[in-house]
Amino acid sequence: MAAASAQTTRVSTGISLLDQILGGGISPGSLVCFIANPMSMAEVFLYQFASSRKSYYFTTIRRPEYVQRNIKDLNFKTDSIEFVNIYSMFNLKEGDSSLFLPTPRKNIYTISHHNAQRSTRIFTKSANMPKDMFWKFNFWSKEKALAVLGEIADKIFSEMMRVNERSSIKLVDADPQNSKFTLNFSDCDECRGLTNLKSGACSYHAGVFAGLFSSLLGQEFDAYETGCRATGNDTCVFALGPRQNADVAASLSKYLNPPASSTETEVLYFMDKSLKTVQKNTNIVVDTFSFFLEISESKEKVRQLLNLLYETTNKMECVTMLYLLKDTHPKEMEKIILNTCDTVFELETRMAGSEIETAIAIPKTRGVASPNKRVRVIIGERVTIDTSREIA
Repeated sequence: MAAASAQTTRVSTGISLLDQILGGGISPGSLVCFIANPMSMAEVFLYQFASSRKSYYFTTIRRPEYVQRNIKDLNFKTDSIEFVNIYSMFNLKEGDSSLFLPTPRKNIYTISHHNAQRSTRIFTKSANMPKDMFWKFNFWSKEKALAVLGEIADKIFSEMMRVNERSSIKLVDADPQNSKFTLNFSDCDECRGLTNLKSGACSYHAGVFAGLFSSLLGQEFDAYETGCRATGNDTCVFALGPRQNADVAASLSKYLNPPASSTETEVLYFMDKSLKTVQKNTNIVVDTFSFFLEISESKEKVRQLLNLLYETTNKMECVTMLYLLKDTHPKEMEKIILNTCDTVFELETRMAGSEIETAIAIPKTRGVASPNKRVRVIIGERVTIDTSREIA
């Protein structure tokens, strides 16, 4: 009875005969490496796996819309696939205006700014707050602004961020005449665990505070950090000011585009934020994980990313598949990945006479005995197991 129960909890690869070979599929909480030759059409396996249930598909080498089109062309459904666009954020470079895309920090800032404005409007309407409450705000005293605006902002922020009740904001300085403010934010969860950075890391919360004040005071505000726990500050400190102010615009631009930040640090930051949105009992596909090895030669950075994926996979009981291009990276880097992963699929392609022969080897599976033979597969519109003959 226990064995049958274990099988029902396993996650399908999307290939029924392969599931049988694996004892019912892949165990929830498994980090899987799918390593293959770049010419093997391994993406069909990824598409089939992703379409089998709710999946988060991280795209690093193509736009999500192109991947989605390819999946549909193979008659797989994409309704349950949520794409995470790494490609556009980290591959396209500024230069050609038609290809210009904002930095990851600006993407996060813009989204949180918009959402905070909308949430604040909903809150003030539901609370029956007078529309003219901040009428002639520019003539308020500093003390009144700190007391009234500070209390309302903290209350709205607390309602928006119920997931982290430890966090709180405090308006510590106000210049109503020039619409400039300083906000102190304690117990920030965005930069928790980050140390020794050269610039503040909390662009998400900067956007939230800017959106909140924009909605309350009826004019566009921007916000940026003047102090962050990730840089050694005791708390995160944000400056807010009118969007049209030249000094505010310059400070925000510098904050969202720190000259000392590295791509690999930005990638880790973006992946951390994205993985926090993953739901339980879902699939995660990273196509390709080779992208991260190409932008970073640091073993420590690769381990950090693997740890992020491993912790999320286990905590949320997901199955995460990392597509790794074979024989294109230093072997020591490959070994770090293969050692961390619970299961390894190796797709092999070779010429057998006048035919192209493709097979899957499963050299490593935790919790179940690995098959001692390669399995011949046919890759067309979908991956199928070929049981007609043995592999030589």
